[in-house]
Amino acid sequence: MLAVFLLSNREHHDIVAYNYSGNDGCSFTVSVGQPAFRSYEDRWYPVIAGMGVSFEQDEYVLPSINCYIPVPPGCEPQISFITAGSQTVEPPGPLLITPVPTGEGLDTEWEIPSAVPPVESGDYVELRTFRMLGTTVAAVTVNPFGGGINGNIPLEISVRLSWPPADGSREIDSPLLEAATHPGLLFWPIIGRTDVTSPFWGRPWARMAVSSTGIYAVTGAELEQAGCEITGTPSRALMLFSGPGTQYVLEDPTAEHQLSELAIEVCDGGDGPPKK
Repeated sequence: MLAVFLLSNREHHDIVAYNYSGNDGCSFTVSVGQPAFRSYEDRWYPVIAGMGVSFEQDEYVLPSINCYIPVPPGCEPQISFITAGSQTVEPPGPLLITPVPTGEGLDTEWEIPSAVPPVESGDYVELRTFRMLGTTVAAVTVNPFGGGINGNIPLEISVRLSWPPADGSREIDSPLLEAATHPGLLFWPIIGRTDVTSPFWGRPWARMAVSSTGIYAVTGAELEQAGCEITGTPSRALMLFSGPGTQYVLEDPTAEHQLSELAIEVCDGGDGPPKK
């Protein structure tokens, strides 16, 4: 397996409006566009502009967005949300369930499970925290289909994070942290060593499989279709790794794999970061 990740995701900023950032919390609203449907192996999955696509084992392939909010170190932020409006979603055919790998090594193939996941209502938001770029970050995953595959999704999802008031914050002044989060947010610098060594934490990435040894070309459109948006990302931020091909444990920010960085050539035309 090969993994590609980038250091920023500018397109997300177009659908996320931050309403408040202070020493005691942060709030923002995600605008949910009308889904379009793409096909894979005679199955369909929805895509929404500005959002990536989530692949979870034994689940439908669905759009979602990750928002990264700096929080005070050691706090346990509380999260709440409200939805507004409604829009109808009509898939043109059976929905795609996350394919699973079969075989080993270069003989690995991807198969679509035959079992249909139960139609259940879950949460529109999920929260986890970890260290990233010299601060503590709350990663909020917003899933417009959190109410279930029931034919309707919200037009907006408003999220509020709250924590006890904490001193020591300042406006983001790091280009890397600004690219990963959002300009104008507050953050709390962590003084000292951090234990997060995995290059994937807090960064968009895509996984690719190859069938044989050789030289391969991957387009920006293919990366975005895989949920790894590159709009506005400096070409020098692209990196390619070869790893063991096993899933990271999202709940454990200290988990790491032994990775080997591979050489790549980026053909960007010399006119700056990729654009839509």
